Amino acid sequence: MYAKSLAACPYLQLASEHHVSQMLELFPQIHDKLSPPSPKTGDYARQTRVPIYQTSTNSNVCTLQRIWFRPWSFNYIADLEIRERLRSTFPKGCLVYFVDDVFADAVEEKMDEHWTFVPDPMSEYIIGMPKGLDMKPIQDIINDIENLALETILHGIPETFADTDVLSFEKYADIESAPGQMIPAHAKDGQTLSSGFHTIKATTLGQELSVYRQQQDTNAQFTTGILPSVYGGQLGPGQSRTLGVYQKSQSQALQRLAITWKMISQWWSQVMLKACTSYKNHMKEDEKFTKRVGNTYMNLWVKKTELTGEVGECEPESSETFPISWEQIRGMLLELFQLKDPMIQSALFDPQNVGYIARVLGFRDLKLPGDDDREKQLEEIGDMLKGMPVMTEPGIDNDQVHVATCMYYLNSEQGRNLKRVSPDLYGLIAQHLMMHQELLMQQMVEAEAAAAAGGGNAPPKKGRPDQGASEAPPSATPVEGE
Repeated sequence: MYAKSLAACPYLQLASEHHVSQMLELFPQIHDKLSPPSPKTGDYARQTRVPIYQTSTNSNVCTLQRIWFRPWSFNYIADLEIRERLRSTFPKGCLVYFVDDVFADAVEEKMDEHWTFVPDPMSEYIIGMPKGLDMKPIQDIINDIENLALETILHGIPETFADTDVLSFEKYADIESAPGQMIPAHAKDGQTLSSGFHTIKATTLGQELSVYRQQQDTNAQFTTGILPSVYGGQLGPGQSRTLGVYQKSQSQALQRLAITWKMISQWWSQVMLKACTSYKNHMKEDEKFTKRVGNTYMNLWVKKTELTGEVGECEPESSETFPISWEQIRGMLLELFQLKDPMIQSALFDPQNVGYIARVLGFRDLKLPGDDDREKQLEEIGDMLKGMPVMTEPGIDNDQVHVATCMYYLNSEQGRNLKRVSPDLYGLIAQHLMMHQELLMQQMVEAEAAAAAGGGNAPPKKGRPDQGASEAPPSATPVEGE
């Protein structure tokens, strides 16, 4: 509790539960020393780490304790010889493994390379007050209101007391209830039948309870900074619900939440930097991973030779806007379609974007022109990445889409990386691109020659009718989608 940063912590301990057989696989040297969980490990500490609904302790589970020590924490040892030996053996610090109370192993490891603590600007120490602490009294009030309403509903049916001289409970219990039936009853002399019964007045919820409940929601929003504009709710009564008011509410909410969000973004960037550095230091050979491109998959290689040197700094680049829902993206796309701007239209109908637009608009089964050609070219690129040359198919391929897809891949991050690590495969794809470009040039020359010879009426081209290099003659059969 006294530490103001992670650098001031002499040690850090992480405890977790695992099966005994797994620990014996990791630390076979303690096979004869490990015994069932002993009371020394602390049953209470283990119960705090297991699910709350688990009522029994598994006898096959043991506690793995990982403790990181800083080099200067060895100064606590009184024996000078042992202290100097530890500091020379672990100059960066050490990580100690305990399985229950059994010492398992100790390796050199620096604490700061594996742990990241984000500083709290609202607290002087590394352990600060919880962010939701101010919400606790309001939540207690809301819980009391909800419990009171539920109890009132459950016990809202009033009790009735009856005189046994007026109604016999034994005979009444033997009568089967039926609508409109007649039940014998005897009123006392000089009194009415109703005088033999008394019904207690049940408690009802007051009108002010719902108003008070709504006021607590407003107090909670003000305390936490989570305004209705954050989660898409409507503003409170008495507030104008115009676009400007909602935008102002979003800006105010973002200013409140930006303090916590900035802490998280900085913490995440530091964690990713340490993760990449650790990956680089522990990488033994070239590795590959699969990435989905369109409807196909491509293997991407991480070369060990490219990870030489030191990793630079990593800075967070967080967005200052609220997340956009699919409905908002769909509305923005429809507005872009109505602009009729040539540059915007060319971007919307780019072969690389048609699949995304179809998914956003909800037409997952809609076949857009050029989508199949793009998928075919991506599959061909996957074959060429395996060293297999692929020939073009004149009259079948849409050369324009194939050219655009090849250029997009070669200029992408994967293509630039392929040029560095495998120039032969990069040249194979580039050669395939040139074949499609030559076919396009040939089609344009033939179309211009035919137009000059026929007075402007060009015959049908040899390629696909949807490539757009020339128009079909009036006598040709119209092609769907052209």
